Amino acid sequence: MAAMIDLFGSYIFGAVLLLLVVGLSVRFSTSRTTQNLDLIAQQNLSAIRAELEQDMRQAGYGISAQNRLLYADTSEVVFAYMPSTGTQPTVVRYWLDPSFTNAASANPRDRVLRRFQRSATFVGGAINWATETATIRALTTSGDGALGLVRFRLDYFRGDNVQTTTPVSATDRTSVRSARVQIVDESDFGLPDDRGTWVEGGKKMRYGSAVWSQVIFPVNLTLPDPGGLP
Repeated sequence: MAAMIDLFGSYIFGAVLLLLVVGLSVRFSTSRTTQNLDLIAQQNLSAIRAELEQDMRQAGYGISAQNRLLYADTSEVVFAYMPSTGTQPTVVRYWLDPSFTNAASANPRDRVLRRFQRSATFVGGAINWATETATIRALTTSGDGALGLVRFRLDYFRGDNVQTTTPVSATDRTSVRSARVQIVDESDFGLPDDRGTWVEGGKKMRYGSAVWSQVIFPVNLTLPDPGGLP
């Protein structure tokens, strides 16, 4: 009888141990998947950040003060700079497309950030577009799909670090000296998780996420206007 009790007890102990091992394995697998989702979001954010930051740091180069910053709002910015090898200014526009979410992504919050670039001249402060074909593309999609942008916001500051109202008026644009960029990126697909933030199809979902917030100081916005520039 004692032997049967010992045998039965060993079965119970073995079953409990097996359940613990399976539970740890599931947690480890979920943790690895979650880390991979965060890594995807971080890599996607790096791709968006690199191009946007490079463009914004060129804003105003070789351009008169009135034409350096052409439009500035929380979800859109338009600025100009003179390419080092060009004879006409380049106008660049970034804007968060309000018309639709990103169809290339399984993430319902994924948005499309677009980038426009074209050569131009200025006549009396107005843009006179050159004949070159404009380049308009979705910055937050790649050949492999979406890049997971879910939030994009811009705020602008004068030289005294006072934040401007938005959209920035034409008279205030010449006083802008810096811009704060805030981007939240998520993975373009999620993982069912009871601790997830979003509910989709009756299930909580967990998406990888990465955040970038930085104040950019385009040095050319701080330079005095020497005159004679486009």
